[in-house]
Amino acid sequence: MNRQKELASQQATAPLQQQIADLNKLISDQQAQIAKLQQQMQADSTAATQARDAAHSAGLRDGAGWRGR
Repeated sequence: MNRQKELASQQATAPLQQQIADLNKLISDQQAQIAKLQQQMQADSTAATQARDAAHSAGLRDGAGWRGR
């Protein structure tokens, strides 16, 4: 009788265990996507900062050249 209860219990919990496994996979996939997006944001931020600095430097050079005329 105990063996039958054990089998019944396993059959009853199998779908829930599969759902848990599926959700854990989804979480893992989402965490990887978040990490990828964070890296992209960091790269975009670095590029924007470099572009801003280059534009600022160019403005200073242009301004100095204009006043020197």
